Amino acid sequence: MYAIIVDGKVAEVTPALPLVGAMFLECGAEVRPGWIVVGGVCVAPMVAPEADPNTEIDAQIAALEATQHRATRELLLTLGANLPAEARVRLAEIDSQIEALRAQRV
Repeated sequence: MYAIIVDGKVAEVTPALPLVGAMFLECGAEVRPGWIVVGGVCVAPMVAPEADPNTEIDAQIAALEATQHRATRELLLTLGANLPAEARVRLAEIDSQIEALRAQRV
C-alpha cells in the first residue's frame, strides 16, 4: 500500500505505486486518509478529549459564589439574627442553588 501525502496528511491510500512527482510513502493497510505524516511514518490523528460535562455547572457555581462568598454566607446565616429576613432567605437560596448544582455534577 502507498499513502499519497498532501500538506503533511494522507490524502489517499492506493495499492498501486503513485504517479511520479507525487509525494508518497509506503504504508500499512490500516492507514486512512486524514492520517498525519510524522518523520516518514503515518500516524492516526489524536482524538480530541471529550469536553468536561461539569464545566458549565462549575461556572454556574462560581457565579453564584461570586455574589456572596461561602464563609460569609455561613457566618451571616449562623450569626445574622439581626439580618433582615429577605437577606437570610436570599443567602439560603444561594446555598440551596449551589447544593443543587453540585448534586448534578458527574
